[in-house]
Amino acid sequence: MKQQFTTSARQTLFMAFLCLLTLWMMTISASLSAMEKPISITKGQPVPSVNVLGKDGKAVNLETLKGRVTLISIVPQLNTPVCDEQTHQFSERNGGLDQLMTFVTLSTNTYEDQQTFATEANIHNMTFLSDAPDYHFGTSSGLLFEQLGILHRAVLVLDYQGIIRYVEMVPMGQLPDFDHALQVSRSLLANVS
Repeated sequence: MKQQFTTSARQTLFMAFLCLLTLWMMTISASLSAMEKPISITKGQPVPSVNVLGKDGKAVNLETLKGRVTLISIVPQLNTPVCDEQTHQFSERNGGLDQLMTFVTLSTNTYEDQQTFATEANIHNMTFLSDAPDYHFGTSSGLLFEQLGILHRAVLVLDYQGIIRYVEMVPMGQLPDFDHALQVSRSLLANVS
């Protein structure tokens, strides 16, 4: 009888834990949805003309990306598994496109943290840009989760004139469609050649 009570008590505690976990996940999901502002970044428009921080904390206006086809991989926070995977995939599995175009990782990590990440990850074929601490890009594009101080996961591909030709909004815990983004990049390169 004592063992049945213990098993029953364990089952009750486990069910209570599952209920609390489900409630917590629903609350987080609702909070993220409530934080979302209208996303104003769309295909066919120029990339926002805003300053972000580049290497050594120097201001870089996104308009300087004109002149080359550019893929911007937007990640919420480096040093997290999905963001790291996204960054490594575009760096290491781009089929040589990094020799023909520019690859950018944009996040709200500080530029110092980005430089440390790039060095430790041995990534030298990407430009790292930080939207912290002022969030100019996130605010102008609607991609900022203000309360969390992170950007929505996304991928943009810009043509030679800095016009956005591809936008993929990616759910927070998922990876983007690497093949499609790289295919659009190849197409833009082919149209100019």
